[in-house]
Amino acid sequence: MTREIIRHIPHGRESRIRLRVLACMADRARIFERMVSEKRAGIVQYSLPRPSLAAWMEDTAGDRAWLHVLEEGGLEAAVVWLTHFTGRAALYHFVVFRGYGHLSREFCRFSCRWIFSGGLACLMGVIPVVNRAALAAMRASGWQEIFRIPQACYVHRLGRHVDGALCHFTPKLLQEAI
Repeated sequence: MTREIIRHIPHGRESRIRLRVLACMADRARIFERMVSEKRAGIVQYSLPRPSLAAWMEDTAGDRAWLHVLEEGGLEAAVVWLTHFTGRAALYHFVVFRGYGHLSREFCRFSCRWIFSGGLACLMGVIPVVNRAALAAMRASGWQEIFRIPQACYVHRLGRHVDGALCHFTPKLLQEAI
């Protein structure tokens, strides 16, 4: 069953964004298949030899992750999920589908605004430094890099470990970015 949460921001492009919870296995599998077809799954699951539905289902299971789809104009445009909750913090994961890259900043800020309204105080992300597009999108959204973690990310397509950029985002950073 899919439960819908609709939040609207009354200005700019964000007024067309909707956030919808993905709770059922069929929805999660469909999103994974779309990531595979758009060649996004290998970016999300960068440490695996090839994208794995089983790993995706385990990583996004309801008992360990909050998974939401962002819609723009009624069409699924991005997915955001939170994992590894600790206190009032969690790891933030994000993927934008083809044709919506120009809205990455708005999607990120919109989802973070909703997440912070639910009581979380800090979001974190560890991004392989070779994923320059993800780092640029995070910075453009107002996230800050705290430091580089040496050899933190194994990137299978490269066959080696690379540094991971540890980034964070807080309600204060969100306000500054807006």
